[in-house]
Amino acid sequence: MTRFRTAAAALAAAVLSLAASGSAHAGGLPPGFQDKTLFEGLQQPTAVTVAPDGTIFVTEKRGLVLSYSGRRDRTPTRVADLRAEVHSFDERGMTGIEVDPDYPKRPYIYVAYTLNAPLGASAPFWGRKLKHVGEQEGCLGGIPDRAYRRGCAVSSRVSRLPIGKRGKAGPEEVLLTDWCQQFGSHSIGELAFDRTGALLVGGGDGADFNVVDTGGRGKPAGVCGDPPGEGGAMRSQDLLTPADPVGLDGTIARISPLDGLPAPGNPISDPGNAGRIVAFGLRNPFRFALRPGTDEIWIADVGWTRNDEIDVTTPGRVDNYGWPCFEGRSRQPRYTKAKLPGCEALSPKRDVRDPFLTYRHGTHVVPGEACEATSQSAISGIEFDRGSHFPFPFDGAMLFADYIRGCIWSVGPGRFGRPDKRGLALFENGAASPIDLTSSPGGILYVDVAGGTIHEISYAGPTAELRVQTKPKGLRVKIGERTELGGARVTVRRGASMRLGVPKKVTRGERVLEFSGWSDGGSRLHRLQVDANTTVTASYRCRKGCGKHGD
Repeated sequence: MTRFRTAAAALAAAVLSLAASGSAHAGGLPPGFQDKTLFEGLQQPTAVTVAPDGTIFVTEKRGLVLSYSGRRDRTPTRVADLRAEVHSFDERGMTGIEVDPDYPKRPYIYVAYTLNAPLGASAPFWGRKLKHVGEQEGCLGGIPDRAYRRGCAVSSRVSRLPIGKRGKAGPEEVLLTDWCQQFGSHSIGELAFDRTGALLVGGGDGADFNVVDTGGRGKPAGVCGDPPGEGGAMRSQDLLTPADPVGLDGTIARISPLDGLPAPGNPISDPGNAGRIVAFGLRNPFRFALRPGTDEIWIADVGWTRNDEIDVTTPGRVDNYGWPCFEGRSRQPRYTKAKLPGCEALSPKRDVRDPFLTYRHGTHVVPGEACEATSQSAISGIEFDRGSHFPFPFDGAMLFADYIRGCIWSVGPGRFGRPDKRGLALFENGAASPIDLTSSPGGILYVDVAGGTIHEISYAGPTAELRVQTKPKGLRVKIGERTELGGARVTVRRGASMRLGVPKKVTRGERVLEFSGWSDGGSRLHRLQVDANTTVTASYRCRKGCGKHGD
């Protein structure tokens, strides 16, 4: 049987083989940027996050949580050891970590991991009577191919860990256990707080990535209790199949960080899993990020045989992204051929939301780029620049990584800070096996799972701040290809030539305003060289509907 070693499948294979290359560095970055190793000597690190006080927390796949007091610390503190609870096999393990937004005032961290037990059972379940294979928990002898023929059912968990004065975690506080998974791929992934204080968590479909899996595979089959034709990858559509309990596979859930219950304000009023879900129909939303200042959740969803994609949702509605019935913007041909009633009932556009961006396996993300166009892909990290002094056009940009290709791309802001696909560009070629991106005050951190290191991408050149104002306040301005409102600040390379523009006329209610001039004397569409922190103002005068005072 041919294995489709695409997406997260290939990720798992490489993780297990461990190319110990901790000294690996970037092959190519924009001028002035650098990629350097901050921490090394880790064992399969999977996620990194930075606390408000500068503490850096790292998870290892096997179930350890480590911390560094800051960027210059070289000796990690062992915060927590959950190896007895974690099932570290193939793509399973501890994969997500987040810090309370008010840390250390509220001294909690949150972790997401694959539990070494089926739903309703106690851990450790697998590996008690079997030999360990390296650091992998036993799962039918630790042989992936055998595990994918038979399967070993587990679940996943989100927990809160209180951190004591010495940086060590107290007893684990379990918030939620769910996500039935029969096979070794597409387990739990990211954790993140939204700006309301709710905790978001992403989980994969837990299906067999080798074949069309609708729940009849494995020995025994049907261990997740799904009706015929509604298991396997079809668990991602569980919200639409009321004949069985709703699970969280293939979803983004929004929960309370206090007790794991559905977070206040969720769109579905239900005390169970239906009330937790804010997005579904996802294959493996291993990573996601929130756009600063908004409620938007940008989801990196690992594809199967055709496309990887980036989806966008908000907690105010429940979006269906169509997996496994759809992959990218079109129907998934192998699942379509299976003639599943749940897929045939879904209509494109009406029932399924299109992704923001897709890239095809075997083709370049950006035409003609230096990054190799491989037939195997795995979108493995996504993050926004959050004030780390990246210069235009990378300030405020969205970055996403592909583990298999070893590259990172950027999508610059377009209209009012939202990513614009016209700003898609290769950012780093030759990144070291990135599987998580995290913003930090010094730049973007990424996790090198194969080399056992944490990297930092930073900008080393001189920068300046350009502030573009309007009079009256809040009118539209163009900074390069970016549309902003007056008062916007942009970080630029010192000495950069910036293109500015404003409309000739603006209508505000009954008033018609006409451009009268820039404070620097430039024309309405002109270039400005920024050699130091600079503020320029575009002024308008009223030409119509001005009232008694003419303004």
